[in-house]
Order: sequence, then C-alpha cells, then structure tokens
Amino acid sequence: MLISDYIAIVAVIVSIISIVVSIFIYNNQRKYIKTQHELNKLLLDKERKEVEISEEAFVSANVVKLGSGKNRIRIFNKGKGRANNVNISYPEDHNWLITNRIFPLEFLDSGQSVEIILSMHMGSQSKIRAILNWNDKAGEKTNEVILTYL
Repeated sequence: MLISDYIAIVAVIVSIISIVVSIFIYNNQRKYIKTQHELNKLLLDKERKEVEISEEAFVSANVVKLGSGKNRIRIFNKGKGRANNVNISYPEDHNWLITNRIFPLEFLDSGQSVEIILSMHMGSQSKIRAILNWNDKAGEKTNEVILTYL
C-alpha cells in the first residue's frame, strides 16, 4: 500500500465521521426548533389570555362600617375592564334596609366603587346573599357574594 492509499482511507474515515456528526447535529437542531415553536405557541397563548383578562371586569361587594350606625354596602370593580349594566339583587328575604336608587348602574370602571346606604336594627340578620350581574367584553357575568354584618 502506498501513502496515497493511507491518505484516501483516512479521508474516507474523516468523511464518514463528518456525516455522522452532521446527522447528529441536524437531529439536535430539529429538536431545538420544535421546542422553540412549542415555546412560541405557549407564549402567544399566554399573551392572548392576558389580553382577555385585561378586558374583563370583576364586580364584588362588601359591607363597610363608617362609624356607629353608619353602614354602607360597597360595590366595586376589581377587574381590569369596564363593567356595564351593573345590577345587584337579593334572592332571599331579608330585613336589612338598603337604599338602592342607583341600580342598575350604566357602568363601573376598573378600580371604581359605589356605596349604597345600609340601615340595621337589633333584630337584623348577620348575613345575606347578594347576586351581582354585569356585562363586559367577554359577555354576561354573575358573582354571588355573602354580605356579612358583625
């Protein structure tokens, strides 16, 4: 065998190693690209959900004591979107005296609240159920809350 034969054999071996390494790198690169596509899809889904949440309203209520004999029911929007056609109803009979002249309310912006006057007497119940209804960009929503007075 001549030196040129040895060089040819080494060149073939180097070529085979090069092909094997290229195939290995190609497979790893394909897995990386697939993972990158999956991550991009997850990020897009997360961004879509954040946009949807940023347009949603969440209306709730609680009883606020302002001093002796001064009580209010505070209805507030703690969502990030505007609540339209806000209404409050009481599905059960109760003996709380509630001034409810402002409902249905046309809209309640994010962070905004309204208060209605609440009068209590010695025989009043300590809690009642209230149902809040409103519309936002996602559709009609309902939240049932328990208003408690201690």
